Amino acid sequence: MEKILVIEDEDNVRSSIRDLLQGVGYDVLEAENGRKGLELIRSSNPDLIISDIMMPEMDGHALLEETQKDPLTAAIPFIFLTAKVTLSDMRLAMNMGADDYLTKPFRLGDLLKAINTRLEKKKKLDEKIKNITDNITKYIPHELRTPLVSIAGFSDILLNDLDSLQPDEVLTIVSRIKKGSLRLHATIEKFLVYLETELIAENPHYRLECYNAVLKSPDEVIKSAVLSTASKAERQDDVKILQSCSSPVYMTAQFLETTIGALVENALKFSEAGSTVKIRSFSDGGFYRLEVEDYGAGMTKEQIAMVAPFTQFNRDYVQQSGIGLGLASIKNIADICGGSLNIESRPGEYTKVSVAFRAAENF
Repeated sequence: MEKILVIEDEDNVRSSIRDLLQGVGYDVLEAENGRKGLELIRSSNPDLIISDIMMPEMDGHALLEETQKDPLTAAIPFIFLTAKVTLSDMRLAMNMGADDYLTKPFRLGDLLKAINTRLEKKKKLDEKIKNITDNITKYIPHELRTPLVSIAGFSDILLNDLDSLQPDEVLTIVSRIKKGSLRLHATIEKFLVYLETELIAENPHYRLECYNAVLKSPDEVIKSAVLSTASKAERQDDVKILQSCSSPVYMTAQFLETTIGALVENALKFSEAGSTVKIRSFSDGGFYRLEVEDYGAGMTKEQIAMVAPFTQFNRDYVQQSGIGLGLASIKNIADICGGSLNIESRPGEYTKVSVAFRAAENF
């Protein structure tokens, strides 16, 4: 049974909503002001919140702001009820992260429809989170175990046989330990980046902030990220920036750094040392397009269609580590920023990944 919290200072309105919701099977909690409502939110973790805006002690806007600050409550669907009907009020509420906005007097049928819509959306989000959690349980242990076994094994050798080891052997073992720790760190970072894009995609407030963000010098971010990624792979000479565009684009520097870093890393991972990875950025009909092309393992149409978190392509072919989070993160970023992701590939020949973002032409 879903639990709904009703926060309303007018007793008759609150009781009408309570009776309606209880009549159709919801578990209903009540509060007469925002302060008491916030206490119930934190103690009861409701599935949905219905709140008036104009209330004593703490109004609806302040309540929503406090709810959004807490990661444990930020994703709870929030429906505003108010007698204020100006467009600016509605825009403020939605920009703050409210999921819906009903004006008084409202029809109870409209309220039920809004509730059902938001709870269904929450159910889909919960299923998505469960899918991510299941995949973490299935795949992450392997990705963490491999470098951990390496670190633990070589550490044991140092502890047990240090006196009998030659200096060059010690150096080799320490290098292996460092390599394992770097791989472990990279895996954790990729997962955290992917999780961040998932959370932003599902939060209207943060999503809107990213959608409207403008980056004025994307070429500098691209050059820096490309150099860093190529250096880590020790393939600086293989990466070529053939075309660079400095036009402003709607996205954050962090998102662009994540995008180009993941694209170049994948291109290097699935291509032979000595083969060229080509990078282009250019304006294209109102879009800022970023392309990365390599001449490595390639992907089939079926593999392209499977672009998703925790999918590792061509493991048997190239024996590379990774859990497929890079492209999934890029797909999320493109969606958040109003862009698109396209993959063109031919197995054994090449892969070209193109990401298009909205050009910020007026900046």
